[in-house]
Parts: sequence; structure tokens; C-alpha cells
Amino acid sequence: MARIKIQSFKLVQSNPPSCNRRRSPFSSHAALFMMGKQMRPTKGDNVFSTIGYLRSLAPYRPSLMFYASAGVNGGYLLDYPGYNLYVFSDFYPHRFGSTRTKFFHMFLESVGKRKIEIIASTPFCRVFTIPKEGKVVVFLFTNNLSALNIIWKSGIHIEGFCGQMDGCCEGGNHECANEMPFMSKVLSLTDKHLEIITDHAPGLLGISRGEAWLPAVVKGIKFPREIESGGRKFRVTHDITKIAPFDHAQVFSVKVAGMDIARLSRT
Repeated sequence: MARIKIQSFKLVQSNPPSCNRRRSPFSSHAALFMMGKQMRPTKGDNVFSTIGYLRSLAPYRPSLMFYASAGVNGGYLLDYPGYNLYVFSDFYPHRFGSTRTKFFHMFLESVGKRKIEIIASTPFCRVFTIPKEGKVVVFLFTNNLSALNIIWKSGIHIEGFCGQMDGCCEGGNHECANEMPFMSKVLSLTDKHLEIITDHAPGLLGISRGEAWLPAVVKGIKFPREIESGGRKFRVTHDITKIAPFDHAQVFSVKVAGMDIARLSRT
């Protein structure tokens, strides 16, 4: 049975922002944060729906950053600006051999001294908010494909993706999150723009995984470059103006070529 940690909270109605205009990454922070707290399970509930929770945030048009195979150091990503909803995934038994509780506490060490409020604690996830920063964090104890499926069902587009140290070279991740076909699945859940933070990007750069680890090879690639995935063309640039929150990581900007973009159906 899922174990839910509950704190009292008074329900406050809030109207979601208009979906007819493009908002800045921070315009809906307050509304998103309040809605995230409102969806805390009530006393007596023993079932928490991660998909239902994320769907409740969708009308507020959050800026979602997804970190696949986040490990225990993923909390450093919270320092990267521009996002207010973070989804982390890691199938901890295969990578760390620890309990969910111990693993999550190790992860919280990378979150730092931020004050957090636990929304839900179940065998499948941990959900918490960061009141001072207006951020919502969902950590899924699952594999990356299952995490993508949850995001897809939520109806929220991915605007940021992190593939830093995804475990593909450690033996903990059987499918590199930065290679095709996994990267193509990530691209399919984007709308018009995706920011990618990673220390190797073979799928974006059209090179092998081994070459993607070599700075000299990456430096020799000419930008912008164009790739095709899922029937759409994407323009990839190397954003040297951004500082990644991890050592040896780089930031890439991926934009859909053309403006006639149809949103994905979630039915």
C-alpha cells in the first residue's frame, strides 16, 4: 500500500493563465506552485496518481525539465534557471542497490539546504515542492521509457532534457538516453523548442557514442546542423552562452524547423 505523508493545507482556488499566449518560463511559477500544493492527498487517501497529479498542473503550462537516469546527483539541476517543473527518473535497484528511502535521501543531498515540502511518498515516486523557488519536483522510481510514458499521458510538453551521466557506460542503463531511438522519443514530446544538457550527445550530433565523449570531435562539428525525427526536422545549435550545472556538460538548443506545428494528441 502506498505510504502518503500528509500536511494540512487550505484549498485556494486559482484561475490558470491564458493558454492563448506564450508565457515566460517564470510567469506561472506562483500559480503552478499553489496548484501543486492543492493536489496534496487528503487524509484517508492511500492512492496517489502521478499522472493525475501532473495533469492537474498542465493547464498552468509549466516549463518541464526531464532528467533521465538522474541518479543521486540530479538535484544540482535545480540550480539551472528557466524551469518550474522537474521530472527525474531512475530505476534505483539496478543502479544503486539501495532502498527507495536511502536512495531518495542521497538524492536530497544534491538538492542542498533548500526547504522542501513533501506532497507524496509512495513505492513508485516522491513528489515535493520548493516553496521559496516556486518549483515542483517529481522523482519516479522507474525506467526512463515508463517515465516518458507518464509525461506523455500528462499532456505536458518537455522543454528541457538532461542526459548527464545516464549510466549507459556504467552498465546501469541498457539504452543510452542520448542516442536514438530514445532521443527520438524525447523529441516527439516537445512542442517547438527543447534545451538539452548532457556530457555526450551522439543522437543530436550524428556520431557514435564513443566519439561523443571526445571534446575534439565535438568541437569539430559545424553548427547549426539539422536532424530529422518522427517526420519533423530539427535545427540543433551549441549554446555556449549557457553554463551547465554539471562538470563536462554542454548545452544544446533544438528547435523545430518551420512554424506549422501540430500539438500531439493525448487521447
